Amino acid sequence: SPRNLARRVWLAFLALMVTSLCLATTQAQLPTARLMATQPVGGQQGTSVDLTITSSADLDGADRLWFNHPGITAEQKKQQVEGQEQPQPVANSFTVSIASDVPPGNYEMRAEGTYGVSNPRTFVVGDRPETSESEPNNSLEQAGTVEIGSVVNGVIGAANDMDCFRFKATAGQRVIIAAWAERIDSRLDATLELFDPTGSLVQLNRDWDGHD
Repeated sequence: SPRNLARRVWLAFLALMVTSLCLATTQAQLPTARLMATQPVGGQQGTSVDLTITSSADLDGADRLWFNHPGITAEQKKQQVEGQEQPQPVANSFTVSIASDVPPGNYEMRAEGTYGVSNPRTFVVGDRPETSESEPNNSLEQAGTVEIGSVVNGVIGAANDMDCFRFKATAGQRVIIAAWAERIDSRLDATLELFDPTGSLVQLNRDWDGHD
């Protein structure tokens, strides 16, 4: 009868709605792999760098890094563990190899784990020698020496953290010092201060290029 037909149509529609709601609820609860920070965030052409994922969410079991240039590859680090015959993966630690023909520039890097592939983060390839900061270096007295024409990878760990470095320069020499943060996906709003050998402030700069 028309009444029974309408009732069957209504029940079918109701079942469809319940199924759709269950699927939507299930999908909303699935974790989303997120990559927030690594150290360092790049490397020099023709070298290999030790890279560590330092901040992430729902990136359990991360065992691969993907780059949008075939000349940049990564392999998860392994170490010998007591009681295990074969070396075991080291969580969040990778060796990234950069081919010598990879052009300098910013590239996309993604991590893959249990819950899939993460969002992209910037990985910078340069043509200058690179080093990482050595703590403690929070005062002028603790400043580490860096060479002009090099890149230093650093981390600001807290609101009052400072990274201090010293370099040799000669009278009349032109030296460019640049802090890259916003341009490589960092939330840091950096300030650069230049002091002379007596500890007197010579120059201060911030927000010259966006927040960099």
